Amino acid sequence: MTRFFADFDCEWLGECEYQRATQYMHQVWEQVSQGLSSGKILGFTPTHETIALGKHCSLKEELRMSVDDLQQSGVEVVETQRGGKATVHYPGQLVIYPVLPVNRLGYGCKKFVEVLAEQMLTLLRELGIEAYYDTTYPGVWIGLEKVCAIGVSVRRRVSAYGLALNIAQPSPAFRLIYPCGIQDRGVTYVNRWLTHATQPEAYWTRLTAP
Repeated sequence: MTRFFADFDCEWLGECEYQRATQYMHQVWEQVSQGLSSGKILGFTPTHETIALGKHCSLKEELRMSVDDLQQSGVEVVETQRGGKATVHYPGQLVIYPVLPVNRLGYGCKKFVEVLAEQMLTLLRELGIEAYYDTTYPGVWIGLEKVCAIGVSVRRRVSAYGLALNIAQPSPAFRLIYPCGIQDRGVTYVNRWLTHATQPEAYWTRLTAP
């Protein structure tokens, strides 16, 4: 496996509330954009269910309930500055935020997304899982089910946000949205395809190992 992540400073945040992890990501982003850091890759698993809305999210097309109704039912809904549309972050999912000076590394946004996808594809192949990257519906798929959502933001030549790999069985909150605006496809998870369930941190360690 080409260890792309291993070339950078990687920090595992463990079980972390989504908003807290995202706030920390923005702090790191400021440091990188000001030239105070050469970049950092953050990894964590969310502590509770959160529906995250991308910049291009259409609430009518992607949410099965209003934002108010979702929040009253106990599901947190947050707006983000990343690309992509609506997705769910939940315990048992591996979220990775590469905060990197992508232009200095020679990547445009599209190519950078492809690099992230290739890391996930290689990991899955090593586990014996056949998956593919879909350019029409960006993300990593197993058949017609998405196993990894990818949504990044590049501002001032520095990337933010990243990807979410479903490790444990997806949260029921996925039923409250049309993931990424797609109504005729579903979601899946890595442990479904393995004989032994593995925790998100084990995959993080594998992805970031030298």
